[in-house]
Amino acid sequence: YVKSARVVGDVIGKYHPHGDLAVYDTIVRMAQPFSLRY
Repeated sequence: YVKSARVVGDVIGKYHPHGDLAVYDTIVRMAQPFSLRY
């Protein structure tokens, strides 16, 4: 998740001032679509 951490930080700094947990969870789910089916 090293690469994701940088993306999450960038997104938080620009769009999401409320925290990184929800954004990170969303990115992880988008990166792992199989987690939504099983």
